Amino acid sequence: MKNSIALLFCALVTTVSMPSHANDSTTPRRLIVPYTAGGGSDTLSRAIGQKLSQVLGEPVVVENRPGANGYIAAGVVAKSPPDGRTLLVGGNALIIGPMLYSSHKLNALKDFTPISSLVRVTLVLVSSPGLPANNGREFVQMARKEKGLSYASPSPGIMFATEQIKALAGFDLMRVSYRGAPEGFIDVTSGRVSVMFDSVAAELPNIRSGRAKALLVTGENRHPLLPDVPTLAESGIPGYVEDNYIGILGPAGMDPHVVDTLNAALLKVLRDPEFKAFAERLGFLPSPASPKAFRDMLGATTTRYQQIANQLDLKPE
Repeated sequence: MKNSIALLFCALVTTVSMPSHANDSTTPRRLIVPYTAGGGSDTLSRAIGQKLSQVLGEPVVVENRPGANGYIAAGVVAKSPPDGRTLLVGGNALIIGPMLYSSHKLNALKDFTPISSLVRVTLVLVSSPGLPANNGREFVQMARKEKGLSYASPSPGIMFATEQIKALAGFDLMRVSYRGAPEGFIDVTSGRVSVMFDSVAAELPNIRSGRAKALLVTGENRHPLLPDVPTLAESGIPGYVEDNYIGILGPAGMDPHVVDTLNAALLKVLRDPEFKAFAERLGFLPSPASPKAFRDMLGATTTRYQQIANQLDLKPE
């Protein structure tokens, strides 16, 4: 595996010229990552960093700053000079945080400069192998009839998605909160909790090993790595898609020329066939976008999650 990754990162040696004011530092460009080392999102971020280094022709250092649902990493970038040398790998947590925590004051649109989305993160609903339902439609029918079913909630993003799906499907699941997905997964596979949504990237090894059963995915289409697993629509919950994303943002106030050049470099990375295949093997779906398209995506996601927060009567604590 290590050899294949090394070959992947040696494959592309294309250089994008940077404006002098964006490349005038002798210090490495920093990619601040809100994930702990070793997970799928961290592996993807390191792949992006190595590939981006090749494209830009300069060092790119990945720094893990986990904690506080991504707020620690976000704070590092928000306080950095807007020269494009400190960048954030961010996702939906950046939007959800202020809706749940009064201490999370940073705004994804006001305090950051969107540069590009990187990948879409499709969720998969998993259960223990012993759950009577074998697919999404069977689980929806089961949940509508039976009382006392529950779901593991390892993060605010998973809670928002599950609560919205519950409302649309017309069934109830008791929420059981966990500090992280690994803890929730233990209780799901033991049968103490019925189901849990998690990313395909995180759950793929568990599904392939038989430790977990995949019931449905939340994308518009079936996931290429789980072709036999139905979508929400195929399971009887039409009109809703929950594809999360991971993207790159910089501090607010960045020079548009620097933003455009970084975006062009990231698009080269994301469209490279070998990188695309590598990301897809991890369970991620590359999703390059212009700065404007990424900003629009952040705005639409903010509106959608605020509507969910209002429906659940959630207030920042």
